[in-house]
Amino acid sequence: MKQKMNPKLLKYIRKHVTISIIFFGVVFGFSRYSAAQVKHTTSYGKATIYLDHYGVPHIYGPTDASVIYASAWTEANANWPLVEQNFLRAIGRASEIFGEKTVGDDYLDRALQIPELSKKEYESESPKMRRLLDAYAAGFNDWLAAHPPKKTLAQAC
Repeated sequence: MKQKMNPKLLKYIRKHVTISIIFFGVVFGFSRYSAAQVKHTTSYGKATIYLDHYGVPHIYGPTDASVIYASAWTEANANWPLVEQNFLRAIGRASEIFGEKTVGDDYLDRALQIPELSKKEYESESPKMRRLLDAYAAGFNDWLAAHPPKKTLAQAC
């Protein structure tokens, strides 16, 4: 027979464990993020990106959308060529860049109607989820506007 914990005791434990985690995180954690810091203000809110000594981003913001935006911006900043390649693969145009070895992938993407179904799924999402998806797209688009490439992969084909 499973015994239930006293709700007051459970609340007390959660509160003190949370406070302890925050305290130790502040005291010991932020020292390792001193390699670089970027503060980014967007229409989705402010976000702070700490890069640790290994180049790993740690993103903090007041809203989910601000963190999602900064995550996409950071990904674009670190790996734009890979992001662009993955986008072309997702819409079934990889073989235009990579040749015959990706024709099967493109065929599958188009046969399964991945781009069309993705648009339909986006339209059926809740407003909160669409806001997060829009923030993610805005992070990429804003990074691209600030760092325009001389020629994109799609233009190269």
